[in-house]
Amino acid sequence: MADALSRRDAEARAPADQEGASAAALALSGPSFALLDDIRRGQEATPDGQQLLAQHCTGELEAPWRLIDGLLLHGSRVFVVDHGDLRHQVLLLAHSAGHEGVQKTLHRLRTDFYIPQD
Repeated sequence: MADALSRRDAEARAPADQEGASAAALALSGPSFALLDDIRRGQEATPDGQQLLAQHCTGELEAPWRLIDGLLLHGSRVFVVDHGDLRHQVLLLAHSAGHEGVQKTLHRLRTDFYIPQD
């Protein structure tokens, strides 16, 4: 028998075409404001983040990239640069949301965050 916890990820998703900060807020229901601030600072401090932000300012950065409240998103997922322990913090957040195994943790992580393959 399915319960509310097994359905929470499916119910929390925003429609793919939803625009604006409300889509980002829904996708980011777990991270703290401090983590999001750290991710913003990381995006501004790293070469790849700086390049993407500059491309956004000049209009060269195309969909699915967008900037909402100073936070660079890839679609509805937050772009996490390789800076300090940001990626580790994001992984801990996804893991702490529930101990449902590796695949569900990775799915939850990939739903909310964009971490490019290096």
